[in-house]
Amino acid sequence: MYISLEILCGIIIVLIVFYYYLIINNNFWKNRKISGPKPVIGFGNMLNIILGKESTSQFLTRIYNEYKNEPMIGIFSKNNPALVIKDPDLIKIVLIKDFHKFANRGLFPVNSLIQ
Repeated sequence: MYISLEILCGIIIVLIVFYYYLIINNNFWKNRKISGPKPVIGFGNMLNIILGKESTSQFLTRIYNEYKNEPMIGIFSKNNPALVIKDPDLIKIVLIKDFHKFANRGLFPVNSLIQ
């Protein structure tokens, strides 16, 4: 079976663009100097939740304990960055003073991780 060079180059370009799409946000928290676990390409930090090896509450408890001395932790729900705030003063600022500036607050629904 013969595949032309143009088709092969097209397939390679599509694969490179798809790979770039999957990793484009991986440095989001690192660039902002916020600690957090390294994401898995395409799954973020939710691979164990998606595979059913860990519940959302177990994941958040594990992350909370791994980064005990950090006021906030940057995680990824697939390719979307999410911030876990641990410092009570920061929580107060977000939930009371700057409430109107933060969209989509709260715990992400489990069914959105599977879709």
